[in-house]
Amino acid sequence: MAETVETPVDVVTFEDVTERAPDLTVPDAMGLVMELNAAVRRVAPCFASGTVNTDQVAEARGIALRAVGRLTSADGWVESVTTGPYGAKFRASAAASGVLTSDDVKALKALCGAPSSDLGPLGSFPAVGAYDHLFATLTASSS
Repeated sequence: MAETVETPVDVVTFEDVTERAPDLTVPDAMGLVMELNAAVRRVAPCFASGTVNTDQVAEARGIALRAVGRLTSADGWVESVTTGPYGAKFRASAAASGVLTSDDVKALKALCGAPSSDLGPLGSFPAVGAYDHLFATLTASSS
């Protein structure tokens, strides 16, 4: 039986990231750790507040570590660009859309028992006209 873990949970540590991507600078590695842990807690709220067990943490850790591998792969980083006589060196992730893929997000949500986003919209929109007053044109009346 898996033990219950107190939340909030950090599923990835600095050591995890530097072990898998030793070429990252300390600030880059720390940034990646913070971004991954924040992303996990955002898409899977049970890791931020709630009850999770060690099995859920292990699965989330695997998802996050695969993201580290994906984000730090040789083809995922650009270090320099040269156009004609001009060149620039920088370190930017090619995966600028975020650290987690849509499959990662679905898997993390499932760990918290959240419904898949494939089920369609959740909730409802307000009734037609409920917010018309927010868009009404204000006119000054003169007396």
